[in-house]
Amino acid sequence: MRPLDFMKALLKPAKRSTPGGDAPPKWAVRLAIGALALGAMYVAWTADAPTKLPGVALSQEFVCRGELFLAIFYGGLLIATPILRGVLSGLLPTEITARGAKYDREQVTGGLRQTEDRIRQLTEVVEASSGQLARLRKRVEQLEN
Repeated sequence: MRPLDFMKALLKPAKRSTPGGDAPPKWAVRLAIGALALGAMYVAWTADAPTKLPGVALSQEFVCRGELFLAIFYGGLLIATPILRGVLSGLLPTEITARGAKYDREQVTGGLRQTEDRIRQLTEVVEASSGQLARLRKRVEQLEN
């Protein structure tokens, strides 16, 4: 394979990979987040406001509903993300903390190996291209003289 063909193959948009498989399409993620936001907004708006608002709500029903929306939305993201990832790729987290989901080390290192292989391939292309560039510069100089 010529270096130029190899470089074209490497520059194709790569599939985003996750430790357990391919990532879902961007449109699906955006759709799921939008649906979660709309659902949280609906629940927050239609929920009965307490008669005595908590101090965090600053005695404003609108602020209370906004806080309820945020709690439902971010709670939903915290729960839905690992579940959807598990359903789509078969990869479930070993632990869910306030920082997010943690996955098995072996699965993560597999993804790191793929990234390292890709970096190695790109390095080879750059080295081959720089050699060709040096030869082309010499050729241009010969033609100019």
